[in-house]
Amino acid sequence: MLIALFAGASLIIIGYRFAVWDQLLYLTFVDRYFQPIIDHPGDLYIRHFLWHSYTTFWMLIYPLKHFLGWEWPLFIIYILVKIGIFWAIWSLAFAFTKDRLSAWLSVLLMLMNKAVVGGGVNFYMADTITRYVALPFMLFGIKQLWERKYLGAALLFGLGVQFHVLSAVYWLLAITFSAGCYRLFNGPTALATGPSSNGRSHLKALGLFLLLALPIVTWYGIAEWGVPSLPPSVDVISLIHNRHGYAFLSNYDSATWKLLMFCILLIILAARHMPENHASRWYLPFTLGIIIVLVIHYLAADAFFFQPLLKFQMIRVVDLLGLLAMIGAARILAVHAQRAGWQRWLVAPVAALFLVATVIPGANAVLFSAAVFLLILLVFEPRPGRLTIPACVVLLVFIVVQLCYPSDFGNGSLRKPIWTPFIVSLLGIATLLFTGWFSTLTHPRRFIKNTMFFVCLTGLVLLVAFEWSGIIEVNSRGSQAQTPLTHHERWDRMVKRTRENIDWPGQGMQTDWIQFQLWIRENTPTGTLFFVPPGLNGFRVFSQRNAFFEVYDCEPVIFQTGYATELLKRMDVFGYSPSPTINRNVEQKLEQKYYSIKASEWQELSQQGDVPYLITNRRVNLPFQKLFVRGDLTLWRIPMAKP
Repeated sequence: MLIALFAGASLIIIGYRFAVWDQLLYLTFVDRYFQPIIDHPGDLYIRHFLWHSYTTFWMLIYPLKHFLGWEWPLFIIYILVKIGIFWAIWSLAFAFTKDRLSAWLSVLLMLMNKAVVGGGVNFYMADTITRYVALPFMLFGIKQLWERKYLGAALLFGLGVQFHVLSAVYWLLAITFSAGCYRLFNGPTALATGPSSNGRSHLKALGLFLLLALPIVTWYGIAEWGVPSLPPSVDVISLIHNRHGYAFLSNYDSATWKLLMFCILLIILAARHMPENHASRWYLPFTLGIIIVLVIHYLAADAFFFQPLLKFQMIRVVDLLGLLAMIGAARILAVHAQRAGWQRWLVAPVAALFLVATVIPGANAVLFSAAVFLLILLVFEPRPGRLTIPACVVLLVFIVVQLCYPSDFGNGSLRKPIWTPFIVSLLGIATLLFTGWFSTLTHPRRFIKNTMFFVCLTGLVLLVAFEWSGIIEVNSRGSQAQTPLTHHERWDRMVKRTRENIDWPGQGMQTDWIQFQLWIRENTPTGTLFFVPPGLNGFRVFSQRNAFFEVYDCEPVIFQTGYATELLKRMDVFGYSPSPTINRNVEQKLEQKYYSIKASEWQELSQQGDVPYLITNRRVNLPFQKLFVRGDLTLWRIPMAKP
């Protein structure tokens, strides 16, 4: 019940989107696997990647799509996966700590975890894609492995490979390296002890894993056979840097590095608070395994640019450092919350600061650093309360000053309305920690304990979720951020924003862009090629036609340098010139060029590439035949140029 509560709160905070971002890269292919769709040879993306997705997930759910369409299956799977992720986080935290309060605090701190990740964002997904679907399988697989349930771990890891092989690669590498570190710390026989550690069980588990991984490995081998591997040119490297800047540790700013260093520090601090059990012995070794994977990725990406390793995007494993850090912070807080004296009450503001550090945009590193500092004082002070009480007093004075005299802090992100969630979180976590203390008493009945804990946690999670909507609303109002709102107006705004942030099934297919595609599918010949405005992505999905170029066609350039070279030639039509620095305005510049092309140039391009149709999403005048108009979208037929 509580896990479903967290999933619902996460849905409010993060939202849900249909037919956007990376999801479009997969949806483009699914119908083509099962239907006789004619593809134009001039569609580079289809020609290079139709059989290179390496996942069985879309094939498994295609029968559902056939009867229910895409919206309901993808939305239901998104919710189920989200529940699975929070359940897995709770289970993993409980396996480490053997303490329910620590486990629930871990889930709470991971509710809005974007502040503690670098380039991974695996936990912070707003759409259903295979990388997201594989996450609970890998998390539960790790738990099974550390509990020496090797067959269960093999089954879950094998399913992870089936759903997203790239994620499975860096997860399994981290596990392999951590096993080596574990053996180094605990002796050569450390991995060969336990009820399920005989050689036969290991062989069975390995066989099950290979059996599940074999279809994907075979698929990969067949699809990659004969694909040319060209050395990357300077322009290709620049394009990869522009489109995949997250994949390079050298692109991390000082705030991100600070967050990662503090995550490692939290893990080190928490290690001494972990109970003595088999799972907790993996806490530090697994951290070292993750760091080793990151070092390998740094060498492949930043030091030598070795594309065969770079394409695995192993930097996404950095998310696990954030997860382990939040479990560690929750463990330290829970241990001190259940002690006697001042420390129990001092935990509340520290925990609140940790929570708010993941909430407020633009000030994550500052608040997270302060939270870690207070936690260090809590852990190492010579006498309980000697150092932490003055620090908390300073924190409270800072809060009062901000409430009385709102100031610009973090580019204006901490104005007066922003501090509301801080107060709510402070009171809520204080209440939550009180229930943790209350649950240690012997006289109340278990039903009363559980009910009190459930009510307090429910109230806290819902308050935080809706306060997040309030923060987004305040930030979106910009210069009007200090305009006072009544409670009724504020509630209406939050409800409206929450609804707008979620593409409920039945609404996503009604957009002009998708309806425009559906008309094209019914009224144009198959196998034709279209000029599509670079900023409009996903044309191939519902139209079942081909595109000359979309900006999202640049996403797979990290996988094939030959494809990237060909794509650069096509992008040159729209005036794109790669630069070695990250360019955040690629779509805008490409669209500017798109709408500056003259009618005669369109005719010439049409003849060269066999592209008879042109789509615009602005009000423009062209001497071509209009075939269909919906909203700002127009379909034009390009006539043959006169000889």
